[in-house]
Amino acid sequence: MPETALTGAYGVGEKLRRELGPASDSVRWVRPEGLHLTLRFLGEIEAERVEPILPAMAAAAQDSAPIALQLGNAGVFGGRRPRVIWVGLDGEAQRLSKLAQRLDETLAEAGFEARRGAFRPHITLGRVRRGASRSELHAIAEAVAEAERIDLATVTAGIGLVESKLGPGGARYRRIGLAEL
Repeated sequence: MPETALTGAYGVGEKLRRELGPASDSVRWVRPEGLHLTLRFLGEIEAERVEPILPAMAAAAQDSAPIALQLGNAGVFGGRRPRVIWVGLDGEAQRLSKLAQRLDETLAEAGFEARRGAFRPHITLGRVRRGASRSELHAIAEAVAEAERIDLATVTAGIGLVESKLGPGGARYRRIGLAEL
């Protein structure tokens, strides 16, 4: 995603962090360089299985014009026991969902398993730590519910194949390939 959208998403996370005060420590916030939109998470795959992903990405992107997206509302996965804090995407999100579906199809043709669950376009801002207290969880849910919608300039994106390596400071990402829309 373009830098302006990611900077805006990071700003949403920073605002939430300030509003949460001490409860903010119960969240592992995503660093600015770690913010991204995931069209499809493949998990850990063997190196030889990477090669067919790039043509699958290109096939999925082939007939897609650029998709205009804007940051939307903040939200959580997990309901009253938040696990993930995110900011949604608006604009041509339905076209983005169709692109994700097309990517699923081309990946299935390349031998990858089907997606589990529905595609929900979002940028993860933070993950709530397992040991968060009931009052911290309540504060997180309340702060996210009250977060203002962020209106930014429209942005466009392509499909990137990104490797993530987990480490003590969080995930590190490296782009392997890109399919332009």
